[in-house]
Amino acid sequence: MFYSAVRVGIRLNFNHTPHCIPDRANYIFRALAVSNAADSAKDQFSSLLTLFCLFCYNFHLTSATERHPCVRARYERPQPMTTKIADLFHLEEFRFKDFFSGIEAPWEALASIGSYIASAGTPRILGKVSPGAWLEGDMISIGAGSVVEPGAMIIGPALIGENCAIRQGAYLRGNVIAGDGSVIGHTTEVKNSIFLNGAKASHFAYVGDSILGSNVNLGAGTKLANFKVDTGERSVSVRLADGSALPTGRRKLGALIGDNSELGCNSVTMPGAIIGKRCLIYPCSVVRGYVPPDTIIKLRQEFIATSRKHPG
Repeated sequence: MFYSAVRVGIRLNFNHTPHCIPDRANYIFRALAVSNAADSAKDQFSSLLTLFCLFCYNFHLTSATERHPCVRARYERPQPMTTKIADLFHLEEFRFKDFFSGIEAPWEALASIGSYIASAGTPRILGKVSPGAWLEGDMISIGAGSVVEPGAMIIGPALIGENCAIRQGAYLRGNVIAGDGSVIGHTTEVKNSIFLNGAKASHFAYVGDSILGSNVNLGAGTKLANFKVDTGERSVSVRLADGSALPTGRRKLGALIGDNSELGCNSVTMPGAIIGKRCLIYPCSVVRGYVPPDTIIKLRQEFIATSRKHPG
């Protein structure tokens, strides 16, 4: 009888804890019920002692989950999550921030770049465009203090802010928005993408169907892949913070890279990669899925040095 009373009391106490605990407790109680059926006093005492320990553990866990959200999240079932614009980008100082009005998921913005540029007013060339540069199309605006070097090619629509550098050999292949102070460098190709203020792809990069947050830096040779190999399903899904996959409906989707993140030379992001704010991706890394903010991704390699044998 005493055992049953303690058992009921603890079951009631478990009802105030996250729901995974009662499930675990039910399993334990079923096992203890077998030992409770034993006749020896020693077995009865062992069962009661075990229950007392469970009670103390439960009390400690309840207190911990109330005090610490990180502990609470560990035991609660994950809730559906989405990636919002504000999770990745600070837009307050972005000259074209109204472009994101009414957009929740960042990748949704990519479908509206051309129409936004078309509605931005009469195109104006206020920066310096070298005679050796090539501008094709009417919908090209370049802000004051920006420089387009010889050999660069810009195909409209393109909207370039102030104090930007479009360097020799750069190729802007239409539907490009570049915020103030951004850099699109030598032999870098950009299409249907957005650079927030200070974003840089300075050398040999490919940026397709992507958004680079403020002060993002792509090391030389970085490739933001935007098209899946043929696996039977070309539509790109993104991996969210809770681990779930969300179809975007986009056939092409590159990377969404949060503010102040840096990617090392020759790194590659797979289609639909989401990289949080302030991340560091070391050189030659291949990144896929979701990378939480303030994460460092390192590629571990094994180098083997052997003696060189000369013929003869």
